[in-house]
Amino acid sequence: MAILNHLGARGIGKGLSYAQGTAGFDRLNQVLAFLNTSFFAAFGPL
Repeated sequence: MAILNHLGARGIGKGLSYAQGTAGFDRLNQVLAFLNTSFFAAFGPL
């Protein structure tokens, strides 16, 4: 999650992420947090 946020911050001008403090930035962090915790943890038993 930290790496994707870092890459996104470097590529805001290229459309990789959103500026900090915007609704898009908040939504992106929400989705990344979900993927980092709930989604990928579901595949742990496999």
